[in-house]
Formats: sequence, structure tokens, C-alpha cells
Amino acid sequence: MNYEEGVFSEAFILYQALIKYKKIDKKRYPEIYRSYFSPKVREVIQNVIQPDAKVRIFHIDETIYLVPEFDNEVITYTNEELRDAMKLSTNKELYMAQFVWINVLSEFYGDQFQYTNEPRTYVKVEEILRNVEEYVMQFKEIDEEELADLAINYDMDLEGMIEVWGGLRAMTEDLTNFRLATKRDYGFLLKVLGFWENEKLLIIHNNEEIVLTEKTKNIAAHYYHHEERINRIKELLNSVEGLVTAKARGELNAKD
Repeated sequence: MNYEEGVFSEAFILYQALIKYKKIDKKRYPEIYRSYFSPKVREVIQNVIQPDAKVRIFHIDETIYLVPEFDNEVITYTNEELRDAMKLSTNKELYMAQFVWINVLSEFYGDQFQYTNEPRTYVKVEEILRNVEEYVMQFKEIDEEELADLAINYDMDLEGMIEVWGGLRAMTEDLTNFRLATKRDYGFLLKVLGFWENEKLLIIHNNEEIVLTEKTKNIAAHYYHHEERINRIKELLNSVEGLVTAKARGELNAKD
């Protein structure tokens, strides 16, 4: 489809501004902000810029945001940059951090959201700890070859994640500063969650409760159930549960 040069130029100026400023608000950039509401400009954004640039562009509370897709290699962090920002040592830890984030979103936008269209008010860090622990235990139950196949199919270093989680010790009552205890499971979670807190995506109250910011709630409501990478990880978790269940049934039948 051919677009008028002026329309395409407006859409591209908006995209460049989002790359530069991260967000466009009505008061600070009124002309660029108004251009977003032109139906023709929106058409260019939806049909050309978003699919080609691998981004999502949203309007939320008089502000326009740009969110890169997971596989966007141009405007997202490199692995090295992300490791530095999160203070992680290896890519194995990065995979685990990504897995933690998906678990956080799944708690906020799970069954309740399907029925009420509203995310949960807060999620306990302890809940995320429990979920991650259970999934890692399920990964360990899978046969080595099947685990390797899943890792390839879903582009996740599952063996590395098992290794990372297995190397973390449980928290004990004598520890007073959880955020400094990064070699413990709870402390590791707080460390990676702290990165998203610095990105203004969530708030952690008293090292116990996770609350999403308004920015995240508005973006995630559109983004979570449509993002291919997130859906692939949810599909992986369903596959893991199926394999573990099938293995358990096979062992029971063998005993009979």
C-alpha cells in the first residue's frame, strides 16, 4: 500500500521522537503528540512501523509510549548491557531473570484478568519464589533429551536455569538485608525485580509485595496476551507440565 509522503513523514518523526525521548507527552511535545491521532498516521504506524521495527506503540493517559518486541535487537539492551544493568554474571542468569519476569506478569494477568479485565492489586515476592521453585523442579523431572529439545524449541537455557537456581541457597531468619543476600533465592529475586523497579515498571513494598506502576498496567493489558515471546514461554510451561504428568503416569503404570 502506498502512503502520502507527508503522512509517512509524520509517522516516522513520531517514531524517531519515541526512540530519542522514550515517551511523548501532550504538554511537552504537543505537535508530535497530536500527529498520533491522525487516522492515516496511525495506519502507517500499525501497518509499517510496528511490524518492520518490531515495536508496539501505545497511547496511555496523554502519553505515547514505545515498547520493543523481545526479539528487537536494535533498541533493546544487548545481553552484556542487560547483565551489567541487572548486575548479573552470566547469560544463564539472564534467562532466569526473564523467566522471573514472565512469572510476575502471569500472576498479575492470569485467571483474574481473564474474568474481570483487571490485574491483581499486588503479588507477594514469596508467590513468585514458590512458582519459580515449582517450575524448576518440573524441569528437573524431565528426561535429559526431552529437556534439550524443549530448550532448543523455545530458545531457553533450561539446564542453565536449573544450575542457577540450584546454586542459590534459601533465605534464613538471621538475614536482615534481603537485597544484599543475592546468593540466596529470595535475594536473587529482589535483585532482578529491582532492575524493573529502576525502570519504573513496578514497586516493591518492604521487600515483600510487588505492585505494578500505572505505565506497566496500561501497557501490559494490551501487550501480555499478544506478545509472541511471552506466549511461547507460557506454551513451554504447559508442555513441561504435560511431560511431567505423562512421566508420572508412566511410572505408576509400571508399578502396577
